[in-house]
Amino acid sequence: DISVESVIAAVSQVPNLAGLEAVSGNDGWLLTDESGSVQEGVWAGGDARGLGIAGFAIAQGRRAAEALHARWNGTPEVQSASDRGSGIGPERVKLDYHEERPAAKAPRLEPEVRIADRAAEVSGVITEEQFLGEADRCFSCGSCFGCQQCSMYCTAGCYMRLEESEPGVYFALSLDQCEECGKCIEVCPCGFLHVAGG
Repeated sequence: DISVESVIAAVSQVPNLAGLEAVSGNDGWLLTDESGSVQEGVWAGGDARGLGIAGFAIAQGRRAAEALHARWNGTPEVQSASDRGSGIGPERVKLDYHEERPAAKAPRLEPEVRIADRAAEVSGVITEEQFLGEADRCFSCGSCFGCQQCSMYCTAGCYMRLEESEPGVYFALSLDQCEECGKCIEVCPCGFLHVAGG
């Protein structure tokens, strides 16, 4: 027995779709489009759409928010990842950009400790320093993450850092100045810069 002040039931087994039978599928989950839209003005995400992890629910919430934002502003909806193509292959990612080191792993109790203390937390969490170290190793595969390699190696000065940047958009490229040396493509660690069709 464990003494608690409150309990939140989140068993992620079967959603309660009472009153929503018209928009539920034969398998018992809500039917939605790619953005999570159930019907006009109604979006859904998380375990109502199917079993999954918290990361899926967060991504579904973001897609729904982007779709709603686009509708309110009268702008085109942001394309989903599946609409953008198949992504990039490992041959375009420069893995030697980051120093090789093992991935951070959350600590886990040894079996004998778990058996001795059945109420103990089996899995711990990584530290903030470990988390930041993992995030720092991200290549943002296929998207610019502002590493500045292109700007540093461009002798023609084609790249200009944007004063107002946003994720994936950090530089402007002037093709009029480009000498087509290909150095920027060669040093781009994430595969964002590449020759069209290649």
